[in-house]
Amino acid sequence: MDNLLLVVITSLLSGLIGVSVTLAVQKRTAKRAEKMSIFKALMSARDIGELSYETVQNLNIIDVVFYNVDNVISAWKKLHQSYIDNGNISQKTHNSTNMLLQEMAKHLGYKNINWDTITHSYLSYEMIDAIQSQPVSRPKPLPEKLFDASKYPKV
Repeated sequence: MDNLLLVVITSLLSGLIGVSVTLAVQKRTAKRAEKMSIFKALMSARDIGELSYETVQNLNIIDVVFYNVDNVISAWKKLHQSYIDNGNISQKTHNSTNMLLQEMAKHLGYKNINWDTITHSYLSYEMIDAIQSQPVSRPKPLPEKLFDASKYPKV
């Protein structure tokens, strides 16, 4: 009887441990995949100039996806401030974008992706012509009040 009880307990524990380990690995893999998705999207659009809707979406979720990666969050805050101060198309904003990508690459374990790799991208002549023909983006002043809090009930 003792042997049977030991077998049952061992079977239950091994099943629980197996499921727990599998769930932990899947969670970690999903987090890395989400970080990779953002990194790849930003890398592919790093020299295009104007920000696409997809690029803006990826930038706006950095705070959530990389919440515990201080170097990435710090680089993102500097880039965000550069967008406010300098607009989309400026050397300072471009450098801040590259710094963000460099921090993301470090965090993701890409030892061979460095400043040189990030700053050397390919653009076709057609893309270069399209970028150069775009008007220079200037930051627009933000309204003093983004929304009127008095219209919403206090909780």
